[in-house]
Amino acid sequence: MAATTTNDGSNSQTNNTPKHDNNGLKKKNQTPKESLASSRKSMNMSDVYSADSPKSEKRKKSSTIAIDDNDTSPKNKKRKTLNARNESENDDDDEPELKVSKSQNRKRIAILDSDDEELENDRMDVDVTPLNKRTTKNGTKAKGNNSTRTSRKKKTEESEDEEVLYNDGSADESDEGEPEEYEDDDEDQTKTPKRRTTTLNREKKAVKHANDNNFTHLSLDFLKDGNRRDANRRLHTDPNYDPRTLYVPDEYLNTLTPAMRQWWSLKTEYFDTILFFKVTNLSLYSYYTTIKLSLFDTIDNMDAVVCAPELNLTMMKGGMAHCGFPEKAYSKFADILVTKGYKVARVEQTETPNMMKERLEQQSGRKNKFDKTVRREICQITTPGTKTFNTLDNDNVFRESLYLLCIVEVPITDNKITPCEFGVCFVDTTIAQFYIGQFEDDRYLSRLQTLLAHYPPVQILCEKNKLSEKTRKVLTLTHAKIEYLIPNKEMYETTKTLDILRDDTYFKDEKGNLQWPDVFQHVFNEGDQQGLHVRSNFQLSMQALGGIIWYLRHCLVDKELLSMRKFSIFQPPDENIELKEVSIFQQQNMVLDATTLYNLEILSNSRGGKEGSLLYTCDRCSTHFGKRLLARWLSAPLCNVNEINERLNAIDALRQKSDLCTKVRDKLKTIPDLERLFCRIHSLGHRPLDSDHPENRAILYEDITYSKRKIQDFLAALSGLKVANEIVQLFSKHNDVSSSSTLLDTIIYQNNEKKNKNFPHLDDILEYYTKAFSHTQARNEGKIIPTVGVCKQYDDALNEIRENEQALNDYLNKQKKLLKNHDIKYVHVQKSRYAMEIPENACRNLDDDYELMSSRKGFKR
Repeated sequence: MAATTTNDGSNSQTNNTPKHDNNGLKKKNQTPKESLASSRKSMNMSDVYSADSPKSEKRKKSSTIAIDDNDTSPKNKKRKTLNARNESENDDDDEPELKVSKSQNRKRIAILDSDDEELENDRMDVDVTPLNKRTTKNGTKAKGNNSTRTSRKKKTEESEDEEVLYNDGSADESDEGEPEEYEDDDEDQTKTPKRRTTTLNREKKAVKHANDNNFTHLSLDFLKDGNRRDANRRLHTDPNYDPRTLYVPDEYLNTLTPAMRQWWSLKTEYFDTILFFKVTNLSLYSYYTTIKLSLFDTIDNMDAVVCAPELNLTMMKGGMAHCGFPEKAYSKFADILVTKGYKVARVEQTETPNMMKERLEQQSGRKNKFDKTVRREICQITTPGTKTFNTLDNDNVFRESLYLLCIVEVPITDNKITPCEFGVCFVDTTIAQFYIGQFEDDRYLSRLQTLLAHYPPVQILCEKNKLSEKTRKVLTLTHAKIEYLIPNKEMYETTKTLDILRDDTYFKDEKGNLQWPDVFQHVFNEGDQQGLHVRSNFQLSMQALGGIIWYLRHCLVDKELLSMRKFSIFQPPDENIELKEVSIFQQQNMVLDATTLYNLEILSNSRGGKEGSLLYTCDRCSTHFGKRLLARWLSAPLCNVNEINERLNAIDALRQKSDLCTKVRDKLKTIPDLERLFCRIHSLGHRPLDSDHPENRAILYEDITYSKRKIQDFLAALSGLKVANEIVQLFSKHNDVSSSSTLLDTIIYQNNEKKNKNFPHLDDILEYYTKAFSHTQARNEGKIIPTVGVCKQYDDALNEIRENEQALNDYLNKQKKLLKNHDIKYVHVQKSRYAMEIPENACRNLDDDYELMSSRKGFKR
């Protein structure tokens, strides 16, 4: 029975007891992972991290064979005999051992050359004793391999053991989700299950170890209900309790190893966030191969209790709950957790062991043990509403927009028709598109519900203790993750929001001049170029923007998104739109509120899916950004007759050129998601090298892989722009198409006088980047090397390097002649580059002009 604590404090129980049929095979039942996923929406993260919360069970595979002790059939007797033999060999071990001969003398898992000396004993409690020298609890040696077994059985068991060793949740994707195969009862009674009982015993003992509930963090008093406090020492029962922080006593921190102290220090500020904590130089030894992982993400304590069942990871042995995976699997596992509603923080090492030694040498005063570990910092926090799809994240597989919504509510006491007013700001972080707006609403909150239907959020931010009960219920129905911000401290006031936007570098150009987005001229008072005063009908919307800014800062993605300067003004569809040229969507459209969209199944069906909806029926788009545009069109269809006729004329013109449309459609299918690629490229290019962002200090051991991804994204964007330019050139060869439709003429004709709407000229810039560097070399090596003549500064630097190298070679030849020895050469020793290595027999005639740097046997430098 697995108990689950819900928000109202009640305990719900899930029966995970396996059921058996008459054939002795276990029937599929709800796994602990499915049970946790079904109840996660009603569970607080603070409840999950509570020390009183039960530890999640490790999922048992549905293929486990259950033996009925009362069944005396010959087949079950053989299974019981085989099980009994294996259990008798391993019943005293916490972890099952493999049977190997004494001559093999192999190790299971070992940690070698850890950067943190104290981290070895704290993070891994691994038995590295050779199997042939291990003893059981009663003092006898563990049994070796049974010589009577066939070589086929040995090979099968060894391959299965390797599979268990590498079980990090992603090692064997081909078998994921596939049921195990068993022999039927009417077949030969000598046949055994394809997965041997040795593996079954190993799984049983792993589950038993996961259910021990004796992890060290469960005994900590400051984590238990009734004692848990936030960073300001407010109890979790306090109305002002901050669930994002945790109070950890200094007495406990002083007892930890340096690495664990780092982990708990981060946890005090990000208690509701799962930390992917980076550790280096972990070596896993299999029985036949050695695999070295340069970087290893570990998940510790209460985070491991959550992640082990969610990610299907195996708990490592020891008193502390912890599991892990290689660095290259970060994007996969982080995306799984974020999709399920969790917050994930990527903790990177910002210091190498050599850098740590230099820091300690330069550090004055007394050094304590906590200084003797490499520094680690949080480089990014990913939530459901702050996905950016950068080079470290998973590949972009979502075409829908993912909105982060911040809402501010103010009651209107003297108006019965519109009793409340809302200020909203929402952003699609995948393309860095911001919307701000303010509107009054009726007692049914019709406009708010329409907003939630047109722009469905995945995460909502709002002021703590400021929302009405009716608004809270409406937001809860969206099933989005709701997070409350502290007024004034986290939900910035309008004046503070303006100060931040004005003083920071979000809207400043390369020369440091402030360049407000065009939309803000409608937000500020008339004639206000500095952004000092905001109009009354945008006060609440700027406050909501302040909440968005704080949260993006909290997640360390504020600069790369706000610097795109993509802002639009949101107004409810039933209001008169007086603004012009602010957004293409602010035209005369039909008003489809949330009820209409739901009843007519415009964007989704009544069950919440896409199949059968109008969008599903009409969606024949070839690009991801086209699919998102179609969804916005359907939620706000045109009602202006002239614009409707322009679209119809464009459709008629395209239907007359079916062969041309077929070619264009084939080309459109090859264009990647340019909107998100542009945002990703901008975020990489905007962050200067001297910035204080932790990402610039991160030590990434898979840096070559990430560099190749960056270049692949850049080349994909160039390829997409090239295809788009070819499409425009195809239409330009058929002037009759554009001449019969004003809309097509505006979109695809490059020499039109309406330069703000027609397609831009890309020939020159595409030709420049085609010749600027070798695309094949950049894709293979992960770096861009400019060709000669492209960058004068780069060419001058190369010429200077060649001149210096030639001067050094001339000097070396001169020394060889002077000392009459041709064995003199240059060596690079640590920081001393181009040190001359001279044989000792040639050093007798050296004068005081030579300085001794170091030496080795027979040579001096």
